[in-house]
Amino acid sequence: AASEARYASLFESSRDALMTLAPPSWRFTGANHAAVQLLGAASVAKLTSLGPWDISPERQPDGRLSSEKAQEVIAIAMREGSHFFEWELRRLNGEPFTGDVLLTRMQAGADLYLQATVRDISQRKRVETELRLFRSLLDQSSDGIHVTDPVSARFLDVNDAVSRELGYTRAELLTMTAFDVTADYDRTAFEASVAECRTKGHVTVLAVNRRKDGSTFPVEARMS
Repeated sequence: AASEARYASLFESSRDALMTLAPPSWRFTGANHAAVQLLGAASVAKLTSLGPWDISPERQPDGRLSSEKAQEVIAIAMREGSHFFEWELRRLNGEPFTGDVLLTRMQAGADLYLQATVRDISQRKRVETELRLFRSLLDQSSDGIHVTDPVSARFLDVNDAVSRELGYTRAELLTMTAFDVTADYDRTAFEASVAECRTKGHVTVLAVNRRKDGSTFPVEARMS
């Protein structure tokens, strides 16, 4: 009884959306306040009248029916003890979102059921998409672009054009600094450029880059 009370307290106080679902219908049998908020339900009672397919779009991104795929992930969790996966969901007002879902097999006496832990990862997915787009635009540029730490002058990122121009791989460049690939360029000059950039928002620097094979070529670098 004490352990059940402790579980109930943890269940309700969790910041993660938690729901329980049980056979044979696999409809929700319980939900905490976080789940009610996440899904935009009026109450726990509203959620316990639904099943996973009712809070999902008709089909998942792979084209499969949510109702069919839900049965599949439920079966995996019951067989393996737990199952973690990404799932497209829909709030009760119809708003879609992407969630990380962890299904965990639980037991109460002789009864087996599942606990679903759901986290909204829509913001993370948007950031990942934006980063992929940024990476694509970066590498498609014919101009050499690099992101440099303003204190250490270490390369934090470079595009393909920089690698081609300097003859180093991206992995090699990410272990190097601007001083390693620029002739007659020291920390004093770098710090002066950074200071001017912070004041004006950008600065143009004339320099001489040095390739991996030792050859050099002049560049006009715009820092911002």
